[in-house]
Amino acid sequence: MGLKLISPGSLAPWYTKVIPPVTRSLEGWFCFDTALERIGYNRAPGKGNAKLVGIPTVFATHARFKGGLNYLETLIAETDQFTVLVVGKVPGPLGGTSTPTAAPYVGNYAGQSNSSLGGGGMCMYHQTDATLGGQAWRVNADGTGTTSSQANMADVPTNWALRALRCSGAAGTKVMNLTTGGSSNQSLATQRVTSSSPLRIGGVYGSTFLGETDISHVAIYSAALTDDEITQVAAVMKKRMARLGIAV
Repeated sequence: MGLKLISPGSLAPWYTKVIPPVTRSLEGWFCFDTALERIGYNRAPGKGNAKLVGIPTVFATHARFKGGLNYLETLIAETDQFTVLVVGKVPGPLGGTSTPTAAPYVGNYAGQSNSSLGGGGMCMYHQTDATLGGQAWRVNADGTGTTSSQANMADVPTNWALRALRCSGAAGTKVMNLTTGGSSNQSLATQRVTSSSPLRIGGVYGSTFLGETDISHVAIYSAALTDDEITQVAAVMKKRMARLGIAV
């Protein structure tokens, strides 16, 4: 199992497209290390680059984002079903349990709703020093508004890990730590509600999730990958991290 590279110019390997083991519905493949000028480059074939907002700190193995201040705004739209895989951590204690101090990995929560009922948006994030959360909005039980279908699991935010969030309609919203093997699932009893605002990396919208995240690798799919497909993609991401000296 390996990762194929497409190198159309002389700037390889810095500006190469990739063909991971699972290509169906691949929207984003972002790798952060070494240089700020490459941080928005989307390695997914045929997909556009992200726009850098603010100036994150770039390290040899990752970039440090702060929600609301510096992040990447992608061209990727939220879809009813999706899968997001992220290698990352938070650089220090969150210092509370409030939404403003939560640390976002990928999301568009609090963006423009696609529903007249309002709401919408997804996000994978740490809200406390002991949990990993994932959410995908849906219509509420009586159909008069919207609510968050939120899955939370025990986690250590300051540890490097390969974490994932999958939304698969009736099967629910599932958040996973693929390094530790932990997971949590929240069923979706009603129709999903999406946001028309594009997904962001290291930030969301509004005054929520303003914490810091250290992110090295992000893969975004506009489909609910199977467990086997997630395992295949995770294996490639883990190999890259091993080359950087980080075990996930």
